[in-house]
Amino acid sequence: MAKNVRELRCAPSAVFRVLENGWIFPSWVVGATRMRDVDAD
Repeated sequence: MAKNVRELRCAPSAVFRVLENGWIFPSWVVGATRMRDVDAD
């Protein structure tokens, strides 16, 4: 089984700030090219 690991040198809160911003989702997800809408929640 393959395993990918990425170690980040930043605070977990910085990672979650990126993940919670739905508008930038296509910039870090392979295959996503654009966002049509983002739920406020």
